[in-house]
Amino acid sequence: MKETKKMKFTECLSHLFVFIKPYRFKLLFGILMVITAQVTFALNPTVEGMITTQLAKDISAHQPIQIDKVVHILCILFSIYIVKTISQFLMAVFMTDAIQKTMFDVRNAIENKIHHLPVSYFDQEKTGELLSRITNDVDTLSNALQQTLSRVISAICTFTFVLFMMLRINVLMTCIILVALPVIALLSKFVVKKSQPLFDDQQNTLADLNGTINELYDGYSEILSYNQQEHALERFQKDNERMRVSSFKAQFVSSLINPLCSLITYLSIGCASLVGCLQVLNGTIALGQLQAFIRYIWQINDPISQISQLSSAVQSAFSAMSRLFTFLNQPIEEDVISKCQIDEVRTIEFDHVQFGYDDNLLMKDVNIDVHQGQTIAIVGPTGSKPYGTY
Repeated sequence: MKETKKMKFTECLSHLFVFIKPYRFKLLFGILMVITAQVTFALNPTVEGMITTQLAKDISAHQPIQIDKVVHILCILFSIYIVKTISQFLMAVFMTDAIQKTMFDVRNAIENKIHHLPVSYFDQEKTGELLSRITNDVDTLSNALQQTLSRVISAICTFTFVLFMMLRINVLMTCIILVALPVIALLSKFVVKKSQPLFDDQQNTLADLNGTINELYDGYSEILSYNQQEHALERFQKDNERMRVSSFKAQFVSSLINPLCSLITYLSIGCASLVGCLQVLNGTIALGQLQAFIRYIWQINDPISQISQLSSAVQSAFSAMSRLFTFLNQPIEEDVISKCQIDEVRTIEFDHVQFGYDDNLLMKDVNIDVHQGQTIAIVGPTGSKPYGTY
């Protein structure tokens, strides 16, 4: 049996939504709390800048500092911090609950699928491959939903809200920052295109390594009996080396995004800061606004600098989803319910029996009489040796 063609990203999302749907309201409330936290995050620099502006105004006017106004601004800032903390707490509670229940259902679906697959599937797939789907792939998807989902939403909200606040302060300085974004987007798209196949290979080699380890430990006694320790070690080292190479390639190519984006980002920050200082000297913007704008530059740089980490996590999650839902789409074997009444049987006779998968016959013209209490084993090459042939 061959697996169906690898799923596209949109197909994976549609399959994932089926599992998320029962808990969608909790997930949506958690996302709402993420947005709320990012709104308060975007307000912080402006309110902090108001304090600097007030102090600078009082000093330039040669008058006593108006402490009451400063305290009033500090109270507003404290209230914003409280709202941000509460929203982050509620986000963690509701999103964690929804995601972990979704993963619970996914694991149950995989377990149920295993019980309804035809025997031929298990003859072609390693046990470690199945274990990898239940453990590694589900854990990869769980971590992506638990951590990466909130970070992706936070990054989008941060970029949107901070960009709005920057435009309110000064359009020219904001345009300088925005010039770098298309370049960053093109670089990210290029690197992601190159690294996605590498992440697919990483997930596949991890499954192969798990399958090898499972077979070696299950057949540990046979390995010792047939003196195959050296061969077993060579097999493990070969798969382990493949895992190391595939992981290095995937992580290395993906990590190129961060230094390339940082170089472009820092160049744009330097230009914007220089223009901002000239704007303050000309009286176009207040000193507190320049302080807030610089803070916003660092805030908008956060989602950009996280592209590398988010990219690798999203690509790993996509590879895991593709493997999971491709497996769940395998055709199942319908249960056959016998309606015949079976009396006590003393002898079972196999008369000219043949057995195989599709057109590949493994047994031909077999005749066996099995008497009550008798045990007969039909052993193939993989059952008569620890693994494989030598």
